[in-house]
Amino acid sequence: MVRSSEDEGSITDWVENETNSPGLDAMYDCLSNGGNASGTDTELIRAIKVGGRTILAAGGADGGIVQKYAEAISHDVAVLGTI
Repeated sequence: MVRSSEDEGSITDWVENETNSPGLDAMYDCLSNGGNASGTDTELIRAIKVGGRTILAAGGADGGIVQKYAEAISHDVAVLGTI
C-alpha cells in the first residue's frame, strides 16, 4: 500500500479501511530534505499497531514527533531512523 501526504483525508482512517485491521505492522516514511514532519509523522506513527515498527528516512526534514508519555509506552512502537 502506498499513500502520499498530499492525499485527502485522515491517514489513520485510510489505514483502517485498507487493512480492515487496527493498524499497520510497519511503515516507511521517506520525507525528504525541506519537508516538514510536524503533525503528519505523529499521525503516521499512530497508524501503526501495537508492537509495530516505523522507519523514518532522509533526516533533513523539519518538525517534530509529539506523543504523550502514556501513549508512547502503551503503543509500544519502535521508531527507527536511516539517512
